[in-house]
Amino acid sequence: MNINLIAPGVSYVGVDDRRKILFENLWPIPRGVSYNSYLVEGTEATALIDSVEVTEIGDLVKHISQNSASGALHYLVVNHMEPDHSGGIPELLRIYPELKIVGNNKTLEMCQGFYGVPADRMMEIKDGQILDLGGKTLQFFMTPMVHWPETMMTWLEADGILFSGDAFGGFGALNGNPLDENQDVSPFFEEIYRYYACIVAKYGRFVQNALKKVGNLSITTICPTHCLIWRKHLKEVVDLYSRLSSWTPEKGTVIVYGTMYGNTSSMAEYLGNKVAELTGAPVKIHAASYETMADILADCVRYENIIIGTPTYSMELFPVIEALMRALTVREIKNKKLCVFSSYTWAPGAAMRRFDYYAEQMKMPILARAEMMQHRLDDCKQQLDAIAQALV
Repeated sequence: MNINLIAPGVSYVGVDDRRKILFENLWPIPRGVSYNSYLVEGTEATALIDSVEVTEIGDLVKHISQNSASGALHYLVVNHMEPDHSGGIPELLRIYPELKIVGNNKTLEMCQGFYGVPADRMMEIKDGQILDLGGKTLQFFMTPMVHWPETMMTWLEADGILFSGDAFGGFGALNGNPLDENQDVSPFFEEIYRYYACIVAKYGRFVQNALKKVGNLSITTICPTHCLIWRKHLKEVVDLYSRLSSWTPEKGTVIVYGTMYGNTSSMAEYLGNKVAELTGAPVKIHAASYETMADILADCVRYENIIIGTPTYSMELFPVIEALMRALTVREIKNKKLCVFSSYTWAPGAAMRRFDYYAEQMKMPILARAEMMQHRLDDCKQQLDAIAQALV
């Protein structure tokens, strides 16, 4: 059995990267990442759906050769122009002299800007337009800002396959089998939370638009540009993206704190115990100085309650907490119960003023707050209890 064969004439030809440490030179990816590319062969023409990062182009070409019946390549459909998917374009154009880049007007503008692709090697398509490969037709749906302005999806109706670009994707290199069948998918769902929080969260309303646009298609398989090909767990991954993009949270509380000398951490640990006791729901505690922003953001996106704590630092928030508040603001986070706590030595209220600033930016009221002077935890417990009670 060829596990790379998705349907007759449709093959997975992507590449796994287990060496990259940081995605976008920013987000840690301990499980690596896949760059998914797909070969669709008709009786008259062959199309490649999405490319790979430039460092992986050699393996992509090898996989095309191994899976192609004709060896020819006529079209490269570019659903997303970010360089982790488009970096191989110049080399593909060199290797395959008949190849034309297929994309919308924004895609082609970026092709010229990034890679200097000449006009005669490009083919512009419109929303809803169909490209006939002979026995297989590709239809294109514009889904802008999922998560760049040119993003689109490609529909192969004959086989019920949606090539979705970055939508429904996640971090994580694949483990031999690109399909979600006959393997443990739970690590990939965990990586979806991280991927969505880091890359897509700001664009939730556009994800919702895309879901509505393709909602009436009879989809049996989703082929994203990262992560597994979804078939057995298709409904689960669509439901997850729908919940995340509509800011529909799961029951639970995430507590994130920064600390210099352990005073603020004592508040966080007390809160964790009290919140778990009163809510009976999961509690995740993150020490922001020692954990990745990707993991913290994933839980902030996932759970309904967010409690953030900081020591006062130069009359402001501790730097890692300041960075978190900026990150949450940029992602336009919604539908959360927000509480905050801080410690100080000589500047009461300074950290709280910064929390108030960010809460106003996010249009998210602070339900409860606590301030502790130095390490007078017993004097602060009533305030901390009020935070836990506010989440019940």
